[in-house]
Amino acid sequence: MNERKDRIRDLRFAFPPGTRIVLDRRGDPRRPVRDGTEGTVLSHAPDERVRVRFDCGTDADLIPGVDTFHATRSRFPEAAPRGQSR
Repeated sequence: MNERKDRIRDLRFAFPPGTRIVLDRRGDPRRPVRDGTEGTVLSHAPDERVRVRFDCGTDADLIPGVDTFHATRSRFPEAAPRGQSR
């Protein structure tokens, strides 16, 4: 596999649809979303863009390397060990 395909695969693994994210910095001043805004990953474009619906009602494509963001939790959290709750 080439390097670009590896990056796309890793991105899709790290941020599957349903993952909650926090926007650290938006690199596109034409479509501002405030830093710290939370959202949900909707899908991935064939390139490296990540489609997000932010809690403020805005949908945006985030581009790793241009925009910075991180996951807060998955829509499907791992099961807690027996005897423990989340």
